[in-house]
Amino acid sequence: MRICGGSHACRPTRVQGVGLVGVGVLAFCGQALMSRGLQLEAAATATSLYYVKVVFSYALGVGVLGEQPDYMGAAGTVLIGISTTLVMRARSTVAAAPVVDGSHLSKLDSTL
Repeated sequence: MRICGGSHACRPTRVQGVGLVGVGVLAFCGQALMSRGLQLEAAATATSLYYVKVVFSYALGVGVLGEQPDYMGAAGTVLIGISTTLVMRARSTVAAAPVVDGSHLSKLDSTL
């Protein structure tokens, strides 16, 4: 594999070019899906899920790339995981709450 050093620019090989185009296409698709998710879901829920990418990036770096985990990185990952879980639980509790419109009260009054 050819790597350019210093301040000189070099043209990527065919494999590198295909990889760059693939990364660009996948980034575009991810952004389009994120925008669609923001249209369908509440902003607080959707954007909190956006931060989960930090957790996956950390896990990928440690598990696949062999990076050395440190306490600050692990603590940040745990905090993001906990906060995302709490937001999702709060959202599901709000969604499960019954809607009270008061129409049943007028029926009770008319029977008395």
